[in-house]
Amino acid sequence: MPTTSEYVNILYFASLGEQLGVSEERLALHKTTNIGQLKNQLYARSANWRKLLSDTTLNCAVNHSLCDDHLELQANDEVAFFPAVTGG
Repeated sequence: MPTTSEYVNILYFASLGEQLGVSEERLALHKTTNIGQLKNQLYARSANWRKLLSDTTLNCAVNHSLCDDHLELQANDEVAFFPAVTGG
């Protein structure tokens, strides 16, 4: 079982969190997990998770810095998923 230091904290902001029914969670980190692999792990939960997290306008930040799917995660990282902001 992973120790406390082998987790990432995930935040789901705005309408994404509302549609998923969760605003944050702590998830066990596998040794070679990058953002793309994390998304695949979350996609497996349901078709709704896959649909919402595969949206091409969805942003991802790790420790407050925007990133892409190739970024390798480290223990205790904060991962945030949030929809693109639009103006009018």
